[in-house]
Amino acid sequence: MQLASRSSSSGVLEIQTKPHRLKEEVTAREKTIGIIGGVGPLATAELFLRLIKGTPAETDREHLHILVDSNPKIPDFEEALLGDGASPLPALQRSARNLEQAEADFLLLPCAEAHFWRDEIQEEVNIPVLSMIELPLLAIKQHHVGLLAGTATLRLRLYHEPLEVGGVRLIEPEEPNQQNISTAIGLVKKGEDLAFAHQVLDAAVADLKRAGAQALLLGCAELSILLKQQHVLLPVYDALDMLVAEAILYARMKRLAIDF
Repeated sequence: MQLASRSSSSGVLEIQTKPHRLKEEVTAREKTIGIIGGVGPLATAELFLRLIKGTPAETDREHLHILVDSNPKIPDFEEALLGDGASPLPALQRSARNLEQAEADFLLLPCAEAHFWRDEIQEEVNIPVLSMIELPLLAIKQHHVGLLAGTATLRLRLYHEPLEVGGVRLIEPEEPNQQNISTAIGLVKKGEDLAFAHQVLDAAVADLKRAGAQALLLGCAELSILLKQQHVLLPVYDALDMLVAEAILYARMKRLAIDF
């Protein structure tokens, strides 16, 4: 298969993140979050749930305003990224415009693979599209980290480039394990045979540890959902949790970010 080209133009999860560089430009209200969702619907729901659970609030009114455009009809990301399927970009851009017109102040993508088109999505709107791809660099302290993510995410090295700049070497699962991980991601999406999905993840984690991984990076929302039900004897960095923490901070910071 040929890769798509692009144009130029824990154990217990304990995540600590830092905000992007900020400029002191105070706004009059909390920001409204927009979620470009639907691929998959479960990942979208999980992001929404974690935003709710992660927001310090004692009453309903203290929670954040969140808009969700969940369109499961968007063409499959992995099929497009591996060169076999229709591009999801027009649908992603349409969702971004819809959320901006609904008065979202910034946008989130719960899927790592969608970040391949993040720059093109950003070009369509005048509000920031936050990225979860760079966030792990702010938190990871180890130099050798096992990456658990979808196959297209690995082949396109979406996490590799920002992390390698910071001196982090990412270790990928061996090919048979990676094929099983893709199967496990599909099972989580379907809600089927999660016992097998857990076995697959256990085997992949064990192999990554033998290969020298000092920690794990969860680069896929479905794997984040799966792994939170398991106990892993390695530190775990969860990109979805980092995105949640960054979004809550940004929504309440009352300042505008300059480098998303």
